[in-house]
Amino acid sequence: NTMEVPLLQAAFVAFALLFQLAASIPNDDNAVTFTLYDNGSSENGVDINLSSEQFQKYTTTSSGDDELPPGEAFAIDMSSYIDVSKYMAPKPVIATRAFREDGELITEFQQLQPTATGHKRRVYLVAEDLEFIWPFVELWHNQTVSPNVVPPISDDVGPVVLESLSETPRVFRIYNMATEEEANAIISTALNATGDNAIKRSTVGSGKESKEGVKDSGRTSENAWDTDSPTAKAMIARSFQLTNIEQDGGKQDGLQVVRYKPTQGYNTHPDYFKPKDDIEFNFGFKI
Repeated sequence: NTMEVPLLQAAFVAFALLFQLAASIPNDDNAVTFTLYDNGSSENGVDINLSSEQFQKYTTTSSGDDELPPGEAFAIDMSSYIDVSKYMAPKPVIATRAFREDGELITEFQQLQPTATGHKRRVYLVAEDLEFIWPFVELWHNQTVSPNVVPPISDDVGPVVLESLSETPRVFRIYNMATEEEANAIISTALNATGDNAIKRSTVGSGKESKEGVKDSGRTSENAWDTDSPTAKAMIARSFQLTNIEQDGGKQDGLQVVRYKPTQGYNTHPDYFKPKDDIEFNFGFKI
């Protein structure tokens, strides 16, 4: 049939064009698509396509006489695609760090590759002097934390997982953060402590009112603090890892152990102090 030849030729040409088009599309090793967000945000994400060659340019980016780390150069460049937030800072705000949805600080291109299940990465931009905020995403969302951020606590326990419970205020349920043995060790330390560290009637206030604290009928529980036991130190360090905040003694409390016996409790209350309650504390904003 004379009609078959032109049809076959047309089909061949179409196939050849499709083959050339497919060959021109970079594979996952050369290009990625990820969704870019402001720090802690669950909305207004922007899809970004980036090749490994483009990311490679960040390794040679300079600021004045100093060469910027690739991750910082990447965050600065990405700041042009979304509105980066920072309280009371003039616009535009420039990010200096970028974090992946699993808490990893982005320093290289491979971190932008899709997840093992093929999902696009979510990337969050963090302005200078601010800390990474875990996003809410949606109610009951489960986010596995990278083992590079918080190493699993044992071979028998899986990675840390955050379950989203509330966006405002931001509340998560944390799984695999401590073992039963660690919990029992903390309790044992509190029950066996003596002197100022012994478990005793809970108090209220800023702690400046009196050395013994202020007893209140609205809080009748008992509590103790553990800052020095090996288990407490390990759990405090793990908490800093989870929040992606560099560990600093000036930013940490001990672990509070609270005991409620029958009829004891703690009434609903606002947690705040007035400047006159603690004249040594800086109640001003740090921008």
